[in-house]
Amino acid sequence: MKHSNRDPISPTLILSPLGRGKGEGCFQIKGEKGFTLVELILAIVIVGIIAIAITMAFVPTMNVSVSVDTRKEAMQGGRLAMERILREIREARSINGGFTATSLTFVNAANSTITYSWSGTPSASLQRNGNDLTCCVEAMTLTYLKKDGTTTTNPSEVWRIQTDLQIKVGDETVELRSEVNPRNIY
Repeated sequence: MKHSNRDPISPTLILSPLGRGKGEGCFQIKGEKGFTLVELILAIVIVGIIAIAITMAFVPTMNVSVSVDTRKEAMQGGRLAMERILREIREARSINGGFTATSLTFVNAANSTITYSWSGTPSASLQRNGNDLTCCVEAMTLTYLKKDGTTTTNPSEVWRIQTDLQIKVGDETVELRSEVNPRNIY
C-alpha cells in the first residue's frame, strides 16, 4: 500500500533542501516551521531587556528597605541607651564633682557609683562604668541646667540634665535629645 503525503498516518517524511545552491546541507521537514538563529537571539535580547527593566524597578525598593533597617538599628540603639541614662539619672542621689559635657558620674539610690562617658571620638561607644552601652556614637553632649534654665558647672546647682545623643549606623544618623530632673537632688 502506497502512502500519500496528505495521509495523516503516513510514517514517511519528505525532506526538502532549504538552500538553493549545491553543498548547502540544511533540510527542513516539509510543512514544519521553525525559528531562525537571528529570531532566537532577538527573542533572548528582548527577554533580557524586559528582565533588566523589571529588576531595575525593584532595586530602589531594596535600597529603601536596607536604609530603613539601618535607621531602625541606629534608633533602637540610641533609644535604649537614652532610656537607661535617663532612668538612672532620675534616681541619682548625688552628682560627683567630675562632670563634663561628655561624662557624668553620680551615686544612685542603691548607693552605687555610676559613670556614663563617651571618649569624644566619632563612632566610639558610649560607656557605662567602663562597659559599652551602645556603639557608633557620633556625638554626645550633657548639659547641666539650673532651675532657671541657665547652664551650671556647680554640681549642687544642677536641677535638670539635657542629654543630646547622635548615633550613626552605616549612612543613617539618628539624633536624640531629652531632659531629666534627678528626683533625689535638690
